[in-house]
Amino acid sequence: MKLSNPINKYIGEDICIVEPDPKQSHSYIIYLKNDKKTLFGQLSYQFCGYNNYLYSIIIGEKLYRVRSSDLENGLLTIIDTAKSNDRPKTLFEVVDSFSKLNEKYHVTINEKKWQYGYLAIVILLDLHERKRNVS
Repeated sequence: MKLSNPINKYIGEDICIVEPDPKQSHSYIIYLKNDKKTLFGQLSYQFCGYNNYLYSIIIGEKLYRVRSSDLENGLLTIIDTAKSNDRPKTLFEVVDSFSKLNEKYHVTINEKKWQYGYLAIVILLDLHERKRNVS
């Protein structure tokens, strides 16, 4: 996927690449590519109960977990604590309270350096949840 920032009218060569993990089923690897291809993170999922999946998101050395049941209201926030500062920092937040009407998410990404990687996670979760709800 190739994305741009409509507010700043920036059309750049920043690219996010999502590939299935050849070493692990039910897993995707997310790369960012500007000058070089760098690993951003990984998203994997496993069945954990009646129509419920457990998603594991790895960004750098941090592991985040979320269940399908946690996503039912369309809200997702990933908060991290920086090593040098004990105050929590919101990395990104997804609110889709209006998406039922217009099929759009409101995504706030506070970490501009990796904005496409975070957006890839949101898209992967949404696609998987939609597929799960259809089946």
